[in-house]
Amino acid sequence: WSDPTCLGWTPADWRTWFSTRGRPGFRGDQVFTWIHRFGVTDPSAMTNLSKDLREELARELVWSGPLSVERVQRSFDGSIKFGFGTADGHLIESVLIPGSGRDRRKYTVCVSSQIGCALGCTFCATATMGFLRDLSASEIVAQIHEILRFMAAEPDGWDLGERPRTQWLTNIVYMGMGEPLLNLPAVLQSVAVLSDPAGLDFSSRRITISTAGWVPGLRELAGHPDFAGQLAISLHACDDGIRTRLMPVNRRFPLADLREALLEFPLPARRRITMEYILLADVNDSPAHARALVRFCSGLRVKINLIPYHAYGPASQFSASPPARKAAFTELLQASGLTVIERSSAGADIDAACGQLASSERSREPQ
Repeated sequence: WSDPTCLGWTPADWRTWFSTRGRPGFRGDQVFTWIHRFGVTDPSAMTNLSKDLREELARELVWSGPLSVERVQRSFDGSIKFGFGTADGHLIESVLIPGSGRDRRKYTVCVSSQIGCALGCTFCATATMGFLRDLSASEIVAQIHEILRFMAAEPDGWDLGERPRTQWLTNIVYMGMGEPLLNLPAVLQSVAVLSDPAGLDFSSRRITISTAGWVPGLRELAGHPDFAGQLAISLHACDDGIRTRLMPVNRRFPLADLREALLEFPLPARRRITMEYILLADVNDSPAHARALVRFCSGLRVKINLIPYHAYGPASQFSASPPARKAAFTELLQASGLTVIERSSAGADIDAACGQLASSERSREPQ
């Protein structure tokens, strides 16, 4: 158990821990349920355990959370960006995103998987941080736990004893800071914890892992028998020259390699891969670029998420595609039979939209 706290342990990990101490393994399931269904992280409150067992748990394990809430920013659209401090003094960001219309009170959480990112996408603020380190499974899970605590403390909050999957919190997307497939063991461990029926019980269909196209990680994920979540590809161009300019990872794993890995990726029935495409004015938004996207998607079970560009910092080299070009791009894709979703990025006014998450020591200053 190398994770700094037990928040990232699965029931199997807990059963092993108890068994190695001569205790019944089912006690591990009980502790897991206390932590992840009821939000209890104080062993003394786990009333179905004996007093000596509660004392042993408190004595031998780290129960303090791996993250602390350093900052909360609210957007006019209802999105909330959280700045979480790590035990070693870094800051990571997560976003709570409301649904729309009748689903207004159904929320998605966008979580981070690394501190910074090594891939250097030119349209993404996280790239300006460089790569600092991976997050542990506990630190990934803690983002969800801390947000649940925040929601419960709101004036119209709800009981953590209720399962969030059927209440407010319905989706988890690994689209925050970092490249999830470069931290795949911790990401998959966190998915296992968050989706376990004894705990928060998030449906795997409601958990999405997004990648910039790290092909070795895609192949590793494809071979993982227990992964049943959704896959999203941060694509953004179907011309190698343009994509390499936008996403240096394309130099190492060009589009042909990415497409081959996607063709081989096992998909459950009726499941599709999401292709994420940020429309950048005069960069990747012409009819020719749309036709290239159609060709790339040929033979793949996909849907297209068209994402508006949100600048970060005063010196951004890109601008958003104008409405007329976006409409023409969308029409061409739809005429080719592709399913297209025009996504509206939430939280742009607090730098919480797609591509805007980043942190520095300046982020710790009072807001």
